[in-house]
Amino acid sequence: MRARCGRLASSSETSDRRTDRDSDRRYARLMTDPALPDADPTPALAPGDPSAAPALSPAGRPRPILERIGMAAIALVLAALFAVVALAAFGGGEPFLGAMSAIGCLMVLWVGGLTLLKGR
Repeated sequence: MRARCGRLASSSETSDRRTDRDSDRRYARLMTDPALPDADPTPALAPGDPSAAPALSPAGRPRPILERIGMAAIALVLAALFAVVALAAFGGGEPFLGAMSAIGCLMVLWVGGLTLLKGR
């Protein structure tokens, strides 16, 4: 038994530790998996087939307008916080912090506007 923090560790405290043999076994199993075939799993479609048109993925569809308005409102709140920090920093004689906060404010406004207009 090993001493741990001035006391002996019981066998129940050391049984949850992974040994090198366990990790070797895990990686050895992954390395011996059969290779995946290079075949395309999608069936071939005839040109002009209406089902051949690519469907918009969830990431490609624009967000609902209510979600876009909510995200733009959150962006406005964050931009206002950045603007307050920028004004306080400039007023306190910290031009670098003020400039960085002003840039953060502009970036958040930019992304909020893009979210509202483009919906992505």
